[in-house]
Amino acid sequence: MLRFVLKFGITGVALFFIARHIPGITLAGWQPLLIAMLAFGLINSIIKPIFALLTLPLTILTLWLFSFFLNIGFFALVAFLVEGFEIEGFMPALIGALLLSFASGVANKLL
Repeated sequence: MLRFVLKFGITGVALFFIARHIPGITLAGWQPLLIAMLAFGLINSIIKPIFALLTLPLTILTLWLFSFFLNIGFFALVAFLVEGFEIEGFMPALIGALLLSFASGVANKLL
C-alpha cells in the first residue's frame, strides 16, 4: 500500500513539473492535478496492461517504438477526460508522455 501511494505521489509531482515547464501542457489548479493523478493510476494499472498485451506483436515488430505511442495516447486520454488538464498539440503530448514514463520508471526502480 505504501509503495502504491509513493508511486502515486511521484507521478503527481512529475505531472506538476511537466505542466509547469513544458509549453502546451497546462493544469488549472490542484483539483485537476489530483484527478489526473488518479486517472493515470487507474489507466496504468488496468487499461495499459491490457493494451500492452493486445499490441505485443506490433510492439515487438516496431522494436518497442509502438509502446511510446501507447503512452502518448494514454497521456492524451487523461487530458481528454480531466477538465482543467490541457494538451495543445502532438509535441507537448510526446514530451510530456516521455517525461512521465521516465519518472514512472525511476519510481518503479527505486521502489
